[in-house]
Parts: sequence; C-alpha cells; structure tokens
Amino acid sequence: MGTKIGNFVLKKKEKKVVRAKKLFNLESAKVFGVFFNVTDDADFEKVKKLLKDLSAMGKNVFALGYVPKKEVPQQYLMLQKINFFAKKDLNWYGKPQIESVEEFINKDFDVLIDLNFKPSFVSEWVLRLSRAKLKIGKQQDDIAWYDFMITTTSNDIKYFNEQVIFYLEKIKLVN
Repeated sequence: MGTKIGNFVLKKKEKKVVRAKKLFNLESAKVFGVFFNVTDDADFEKVKKLLKDLSAMGKNVFALGYVPKKEVPQQYLMLQKINFFAKKDLNWYGKPQIESVEEFINKDFDVLIDLNFKPSFVSEWVLRLSRAKLKIGKQQDDIAWYDFMITTTSNDIKYFNEQVIFYLEKIKLVN
C-alpha cells in the first residue's frame, strides 16, 4: 500500500520540478552532488575518495548518504560536507522527511552523481526530484531519470568513480 501511494506522490511532485538540463565536462562543472547508500565501510571509503578528489580539483562538493538502518552511526555524524539520513527519517511510505534531504534536492548542482547501484524508493525520491542540471548514474533497466548513464558490469564504486571522471574529462563542449 505504501509503495503505491509513495509512487503517486513522487510522480505528482516530479511534475513540478523545474530543471535546466545542461551538459558539463569536468572543467566546466563547478558544483557536484554525490548521493550514495552506506552499505559498508569499504564502499564508504571509496565514496570519500571521490569527494576528496573532486575537492582537490577545486570543485564544490556536497554529499548525501542514506544509511539503511534505524539510526545513522555516530562515526558518520562528525564528517563535514556529508549529510546522512536513516530509516527513522522516512515517513510511512518511504519519503525522506529531513531538512538535509530537501536542501540536497533543491541544490543547484551542475552535476549529480548517483552511486546507488540497486534502485530503491529512497534513491528514486532524491534523484527524480533533484534540480541538478546533469544527473549521472549506472545504466540500469527501467531507470529514466539519468541524463548520462555509464554501462558497466562492475558494482565497484571505485571503478565507477574512475569511469565518471574519465567520461567527464572526454566531453568536448561547443560554445
């Protein structure tokens, strides 16, 4: 029951989203958003490396992590420029109900990178409602909210991050 209502509400909200779609390359993109699930510490280290690498390139980077547990573990709450939310922050049909999620969705990112390789209602909510100009994610069946999809058989976040940077470097923009 909750899923049907959640999808109905999401579709209704998505129709009101105003996005200025635009192609960016690594040089032209200045503001990055990174959305991810915290499934284990090893993958989280790979996410942090991407954030560090983008910051070292002079990019303004914001990250949002979903912890599929009741509470966000204490060790994550001390990190700067990364907001987290957990199951307790979802309403009865799965909508995130926390200010940091709403701020992330409404942030005017040049590029939003999705590091979730398994679709979920939570990731769908964030990604479909995001106003990001360019949304990048892994090629997955029945997902139509990315502007740029990377096809890979690997579910390794480090490899995917390398591919994102590789393709963003290769894009040539014509003025």
